[in-house]
Amino acid sequence: MRQRKVKDLEEKLLFHEAYMVTDPSLYRDRWKEFFSKVDSVSLEIGCGKGRFLTSLGQENPDCGFVGVEGHQTVALRAMEKIGQMGLSNVAVVPQYVRDVRDWFGPGELAAIYLNFSDPWPKDRHEKRRLTSAGFLEGYRHVLEKDGFLQMKTDNDELFQYSLDSLVQNGFKIVESSWDYHGSSLDQNRMRTEYEEKFANRGLQIHYVKAKWKVLV
Repeated sequence: MRQRKVKDLEEKLLFHEAYMVTDPSLYRDRWKEFFSKVDSVSLEIGCGKGRFLTSLGQENPDCGFVGVEGHQTVALRAMEKIGQMGLSNVAVVPQYVRDVRDWFGPGELAAIYLNFSDPWPKDRHEKRRLTSAGFLEGYRHVLEKDGFLQMKTDNDELFQYSLDSLVQNGFKIVESSWDYHGSSLDQNRMRTEYEEKFANRGLQIHYVKAKWKVLV
């Protein structure tokens, strides 16, 4: 979906710079300090307008949350929401992520959330899928020992691909459902804007939570 152009976008982004990280590599290995020494730090890739991200921040005030959103107009809405809610433990990177290892150190993240990511359905675009082997290798590197990856999507093909890719690349699936809202796993009040919209249309939401298999 094409995003509507925002007038004076750069000025509005700067106005919300307290919630914006323009060079996340500067905080690699130092994200807890960035958030005034929170207990843990988690990441949402593709945070959209920030509904899920700010809900996490509000319900977990002792934890830090970083949202990544490549569409700057959408990232602005997320930062506006953070400001309105007065959250000091949430920040947004208005960029696309290529390798999480550029921004986060080994074992620095407690969780990574992928909510309704672009499915990139064509075979030639497989490496762009956020659950492809290259991305999963990066996640494994930056997740703490007991950290987890959580994904939600309405796309059948992407979900099946992700289930296969996780297993093939050394992750252990600890929870999964093809019909998340119709399962006993749906006890989380935090939903994204897309999730609410798709659920209202009667579409099934697919969900998986996985951890890196540590071999002893």
